[in-house]
Amino acid sequence: MNRSARGFSIFEMLAVLAIMGIALAVVSPPLARSLGAIGFAAKADAVARDITGLRTRALLERRNLVFPAPGEAPYADLSGDLPEGWAVEGEPIAFLENGVCLGGALTISDGAGRSRALVLQAPDCRLDPVRRTEVPGADRFALRTAAMEARHL
Repeated sequence: MNRSARGFSIFEMLAVLAIMGIALAVVSPPLARSLGAIGFAAKADAVARDITGLRTRALLERRNLVFPAPGEAPYADLSGDLPEGWAVEGEPIAFLENGVCLGGALTISDGAGRSRALVLQAPDCRLDPVRRTEVPGADRFALRTAAMEARHL
């Protein structure tokens, strides 16, 4: 009987399994980081949609809204729940009853050191696509300056 008909030896199988284990050990940490970044981006996008949706809510309810509302939990005005360990920080942004948004800058961050800067443009609270990026330790002074510039356009 020739060797190909008998199959593989146990040592050949163990060698293949060891090589596959090493390859998995090399690939899994970057893959885990990528999956974490994708999850953060998806959740941050949902929070950003909730924040920009406050303009519609103010228009429909015919009342002024401020986010984050003074003295309340930062995410209390929104429909969803902020994930555990996350924070939304920044100066309050006013959404007027006529649908006008005064603009401003916010930072969404998770407990793992990832953050996303959001600059909402007045008068319709469009997200500024140039500044809507993930930034490690967002520079609040730069965000505030960008928000003030956006208000004067």
